[in-house]
Amino acid sequence: MDGMDERIAPGVDHAVSNAVCRGAGVRLPGQVGFEYPKGHWIRSNDWRVDLEKGD
Repeated sequence: MDGMDERIAPGVDHAVSNAVCRGAGVRLPGQVGFEYPKGHWIRSNDWRVDLEKGD
């Protein structure tokens, strides 16, 4: 996406947060892994919304 993206990253198993993102029309390019807190790896959906789209 060429615009400014905001990322939303609920855990892959967090059904309610993922349902809200899906229902709001936020796009899901895939999953990511990140460390939080240090030493604890989390797998999350990498939802993104274009802040410049103007919807």
